Formats: sequence, structure tokens, C-alpha cells
Amino acid sequence: MDFQLTKEEIPIWGADRTGFYVPIHPILLDKNTQLNPRLANEVFPQVAQEWHEDLKSFLNGDHNLDRETEDFYRRFLKNKPPRIVRKFGEQTLDSVMGWRDDVTTDERGFATGLSISRNGGGTLFYNPSMGGNEYSIQLDGKPNKIFNISAGKARQLAIDNMGRIKVYDQHNIDYFPGALFLRNWALAYVNAAMKSIEQ
Repeated sequence: MDFQLTKEEIPIWGADRTGFYVPIHPILLDKNTQLNPRLANEVFPQVAQEWHEDLKSFLNGDHNLDRETEDFYRRFLKNKPPRIVRKFGEQTLDSVMGWRDDVTTDERGFATGLSISRNGGGTLFYNPSMGGNEYSIQLDGKPNKIFNISAGKARQLAIDNMGRIKVYDQHNIDYFPGALFLRNWALAYVNAAMKSIEQ
């Protein structure tokens, strides 16, 4: 099974451009699936490089930002390319906010939490006991503002005939640069996890 998600399929939406859901393939949540608990940390440096380029492309495109917001976002591009340094045992992005690769995993090694900063960056989490973490998707694959995936991928992601899928939920994602980094990190992680299962 060759299942990978792309950035184009998982857009960032909303007036503040912080809204997104990253789907979690059901096989990654299966109790028999064992994963490398360091996998999310391993993809972090590559995500940092891609995020820098993606943010630059966004700011050089048609984005309708006011001057103050655009100036704030451009501060994130100060270090080119972003360097990764180790602080307190974590990989840390040598940038304005000093984002880090704070990863929480369950007993199977699945990353249940991806956090770059509790404040000023944000966190993605999967915790079914807290509710949330589910979203309904159209199984016919019709594009909408939340997802732009094919009917085939929608059916692979669905956990039932109603089109419910499991997703990472959000906490404290207040602005676009953080949303962009976390969206890219979650995508890189779930894609790497799927590849590791296939191998």
C-alpha cells in the first residue's frame, strides 16, 4: 500500500490561515502497528528547511496581509537557511521563536503529540479520550476548503461508511508560520510512518 499525503491535499484555511486537519491513516492507530518512536524527531530538520522555503513562497505570492502582519511573518525568514541546534536535549530551530521538536508518543511509538512551542507556535495532538480528533469527509472525493483528496484516498482514510476520519487536533496555533510548520511536520511524519510500515 503506497499511501502518501501532499501539502496540496491538506490546505491551510481560514481568515487567519491557521486552520487545517492532518488525517491519520487507520493503520497508524492499529494496536498491532509498531512505529519508531523517534521518527517525528528524525523528519524535523528536513521539515525546517521546507518550511522556510514554503513561508518565503507564501510571502512572495498573493496573500492579502496587512503590512504589520507581513513584517512580523518576514522576521521568521531572518536565518537562512534555518539552523538546528540542540538545547535541553531537543532539536531547536535557531529562529525568532526557537521552536523545538517536542514529541509525545504512545506505547506503540505513534506520535500522539507534535509541539513546537506551547506559546507562540502551537501543538498538534491525538488523544481520543479528550474527544475531538475526528472529522467527517466526503467519500466521493469532492474538493472542499478542508481537504482536496481523491475519492480513493478518502475511502482509505475513513474508519466507517459515514466518512469519519481520525485527525490531529490543534492547540495554541495562533498565526500562519506556526500553522505552516506544524502542518508540514505532521504530513512528513505520517508519510514517513506509512513508508516504514510498507517496508
